[in-house]
Amino acid sequence: MRWGVFLLSVGLSGSPLTGFAQSDYAGEFSGHIALQAWDTKPVDGEGEGFNSGHLSLNYQYEPVEGVILDGGFWASAKINERNDGDYVAAIQRNLLMHRAALSLQNTAGWSAILGRQAIDLPWMTDYIEGVQLMMPVLPEVKLDLVWAHRQAVAELDEVSNGFEKLNENSGVFAMDATWQINDVLSLAPYYYHARDYFRAPGLRLTAEYDLSDKLAANTALQWVAVKTGPKMLDEEGERLQDGGLIWLEQGLEWDNWAFNAGYIRTRHHGLGGLELTGDQGPLEEGNYLFAPRAKSTWGGLSYEYGPFTVAAIHARSHYDSGKEDETNLTLEYTLLNDLSIELAYIDVRNDTRTEGYRIVKTALTYPF
Repeated sequence: MRWGVFLLSVGLSGSPLTGFAQSDYAGEFSGHIALQAWDTKPVDGEGEGFNSGHLSLNYQYEPVEGVILDGGFWASAKINERNDGDYVAAIQRNLLMHRAALSLQNTAGWSAILGRQAIDLPWMTDYIEGVQLMMPVLPEVKLDLVWAHRQAVAELDEVSNGFEKLNENSGVFAMDATWQINDVLSLAPYYYHARDYFRAPGLRLTAEYDLSDKLAANTALQWVAVKTGPKMLDEEGERLQDGGLIWLEQGLEWDNWAFNAGYIRTRHHGLGGLELTGDQGPLEEGNYLFAPRAKSTWGGLSYEYGPFTVAAIHARSHYDSGKEDETNLTLEYTLLNDLSIELAYIDVRNDTRTEGYRIVKTALTYPF
């Protein structure tokens, strides 16, 4: 494993940012240490798997009030593997600087982040290298503008080989607005654009309400239409056609119980490649959630009891050539001082028998 050292120094004198003052904030470290095991067994054929250790270390420093420097790296190490190549197929890089950003904030509520940063949008997730601008347009309306030049993944069971370019050198632009209409309803229009690849306007409508003193509910409806460009090609090199979907989800919470159910229906040509920069799908695998002409339904249940959290979800996707069922079972137990162990079992069964498989994942994590 090769280790690197990140050093960033900034000199500021007479900052022109109105309302900013010298900060007493000396900075803080955060991160995690984890051990994980991953094993998969197809219905037919040999299984794959590996055990690995992970360490992330992040540091934030505020030399001037409203100016924050954020740096961090993610390190991984192989412990063992079932077959040669199982580890590097998932963990493509042992050391990745996943955070390196400059953040500017002011008392009016706007902020700007430049560099490598975490991102969590409907169709853009993980880490990006780019610019994010967040601003309150009105008291009830917030606007988030993002331009992502590169993207990377850093998780216990997957680390990408660095930050990979998005749309060659043009990147992907995203606009996400949220209008809090009242205490119950919120409306969130969004728009994604990658030149020569796709243009995708969408809309999310969310309602959060109480059915009784102990029973809370939330309902969400999402629509998106994708207009593809000449460079958006499928695996055979043919241009992908326009896509889109309708997504409906219902959730209930009662005491320590939570229930959710959902439905996704894609258009004739799927999602047109919009999902390639990330999605908020409910499943661990979700192989056919966004396939052409797919209809997917799911239901899930979770329960918290003290340090234990148990969750189960089952989904079925009908698509052009058949159907696939997926079941996710998870158990998380939090020990003393936030040390936690998580067990996950994923079972995928397809009409084409050879496409079925099972995954077992175990993770022991200590955040700090």
